Amino acid sequence: MDTHLALYLTGQIVEADTQTHRATFWRLYRGCSRQLKRWLRTLPLEQQAIYTPFVLPYPADASELTQLSEQQRLATEQQERRKADTDALMPFYADLRTHGHLRYNLVLRLWKAYQLALKRVEAGQAELPLIFALTEGGHEHIGQEPPVRWIFKLWDRQKLATHYLEALSPARQRSMKHRQGAYSDERNTYLLVSV
Repeated sequence: MDTHLALYLTGQIVEADTQTHRATFWRLYRGCSRQLKRWLRTLPLEQQAIYTPFVLPYPADASELTQLSEQQRLATEQQERRKADTDALMPFYADLRTHGHLRYNLVLRLWKAYQLALKRVEAGQAELPLIFALTEGGHEHIGQEPPVRWIFKLWDRQKLATHYLEALSPARQRSMKHRQGAYSDERNTYLLVSV
């Protein structure tokens, strides 16, 4: 068994496999065969004799095969590649982080505006579809871009389907009229549409 594993790990057979593939195979094989070896030892002797032919054989010299698999070299190379990729991003990291925070804060403000619109609808202060807007920026005197305004329309599933009833298939129209399936009261959810 060790001979075949050594030939495979050194690339002398199945040449199409990459060294990473070979090292991954060896890591998984070694773990599985070790676990099966431990399991086999827990069985009574007569059962061990029965199951031994069906268990992956554990290699006689696992440390030698580990060296042949070049796991350590591959791990070091992968670490160096990741470091090089990270180093390429580092000059832009501050800008990326700033941009990410700005986007996150915008999504957070949108979420708050959405929650406020939901409260208005649920309190009976507004009816669906409800149009609301979110205005951002507009401090040109301090160097910000001119204001941007996003407009959204809040629907629920039933009102949206009623509004666009003629666009639905006949089966969906029946479901909507009888408030069944996706259009039942239990499955009626809010939908946010950008206008």
